[in-house]
Amino acid sequence: MFAEGDWIVYNHTGVCCVAAVGPLPKGKCAAADTGRDYYTLAPFHSRETIYIPVDSPVFMRPVISRQEAEDLLSRVENLDAPACITRDLKQLREYYAKFLRSHTCEDLVRLIRSVNAKNRKLEARGGHPRKIDQDYQKRAEELLYAELSKALCQPYDQVARRIEQQIRHTS
Repeated sequence: MFAEGDWIVYNHTGVCCVAAVGPLPKGKCAAADTGRDYYTLAPFHSRETIYIPVDSPVFMRPVISRQEAEDLLSRVENLDAPACITRDLKQLREYYAKFLRSHTCEDLVRLIRSVNAKNRKLEARGGHPRKIDQDYQKRAEELLYAELSKALCQPYDQVARRIEQQIRHTS
């Protein structure tokens, strides 16, 4: 169970602060089970509030530690995934979605590197990146940079520049 003030990764929303743990505030959700405790989550890059039962099967885990983040940064060049070259959008979505579903920073790096490799191949042939590739890469970057920002206690933009530089350097 998480405590108030904990930083967690919540499903596909990403990094959230546990703002409160307990019964829902009055009037927040008419369909809510009044006998249950809820997490009140405040997403890192949003003003929305999420209420989720503490016993929900939805994916939640603590944000990685500073040491785990530094370890990840030292391994970026070794976290590869093959570029998925296909015209089948369903197959491409599934390929990228499996990286997001793992909820690991390692797989987010792999997804980003995979798209970068694909884009380099396309550009070498005079092609342009596809929107689907750009969308998945952007989502992976948002999730990764937010988590590393929290773990390293560094501004989001600084973490983004650091990772982008490392990925460019090793690609």
